[in-house]
Amino acid sequence: MLADNSFVGLRRATPLVVWTLAMCVITIMRGQAAPQEPASPPAPATETQPSAPATPEITSVDPSRAMPGSDTTLKVTGKNFAPDAKVSFANPGIRVVNIKPSSSTGLAVHIKVAHDAAPGATSLYVINPDDQEGEAPFEVAGKGPAPPATPATPGAAAGQRYEAYHLGNPLEAMQAHGKVKGALVVSAGKLRFEEGNKILFNVALREVKEVAINTLGGFNTGTFHVFLTSGKTYHFAPGSLHTGENQTIVDALRKALAQ
Repeated sequence: MLADNSFVGLRRATPLVVWTLAMCVITIMRGQAAPQEPASPPAPATETQPSAPATPEITSVDPSRAMPGSDTTLKVTGKNFAPDAKVSFANPGIRVVNIKPSSSTGLAVHIKVAHDAAPGATSLYVINPDDQEGEAPFEVAGKGPAPPATPATPGAAAGQRYEAYHLGNPLEAMQAHGKVKGALVVSAGKLRFEEGNKILFNVALREVKEVAINTLGGFNTGTFHVFLTSGKTYHFAPGSLHTGENQTIVDALRKALAQ
């Protein structure tokens, strides 16, 4: 009877044992930490891109016209003018004497207009050191006062002045900013180039063999050269640094040579 009662007790305990074992398994499984996914790497810091230099803009030029032979100061108003901005004109008869920047919105530009400067509409340019530029209309009015009389010199040509940069070769035109601006001067039957206090050459007009624009692969480089009978060649970029202005200077010099 004891044996039989023990067997019955074991049979009755079996479902409880099974349930207990099952709960233990579940508890163990729940206690196991689920595998963690590797942490994502931190997002790279966003680089702050430097803002592009602003293009100079011209809103007004006062006065907006000048007479041939005049000497005046222009007030150029706008924005984004660099402290060392340059000013130039498409008309080679206008020479910039001095620039006084008052702020990024204003410039005082002292100019001299040649007596023989071509009358009519032209352009004024404000050029920042990064070569970005602003453009505004300007005008050389009609005939101005006659130049002061000078003693006549046989064979002398009328004085003409053309601002230009002297280049080592035609490909230096893009590096002209920062160079000293000089001038080609036709006077008293001679052609000379002045740069600061120096004179690069001073020759009789008959010693000029050729004046022509420089081309590369059939395209105008915006530069020109003066070839002398001595065999020397000098390369230049117009003072305005604008393609097409080189042809204007070449035509004017050829006209002077033909006189």
